[in-house]
Amino acid sequence: MEPIGKSHVCPNCQSTLCHRSRRSGAVEFILHSLFFITPYRCEVCDQRYFRLRVFKDAPKAAVEQSGATRAAHGA
Repeated sequence: MEPIGKSHVCPNCQSTLCHRSRRSGAVEFILHSLFFITPYRCEVCDQRYFRLRVFKDAPKAAVEQSGATRAAHGA
């Protein structure tokens, strides 16, 4: 599952060598849980930034389950 758009780009140095960073504190936990905002860190300049996580593809199990639900309901 990949987030929508191009690979992560650091807002500081424009590098694509970025990865998700660990959440720290209650505020970051709430941002991630409720709004899907996740911290990322650049491996080149060590800049930490936040990005919205939106997925372009639903998990395969969820797609299969929703298809089975629609078939059971006659949709």
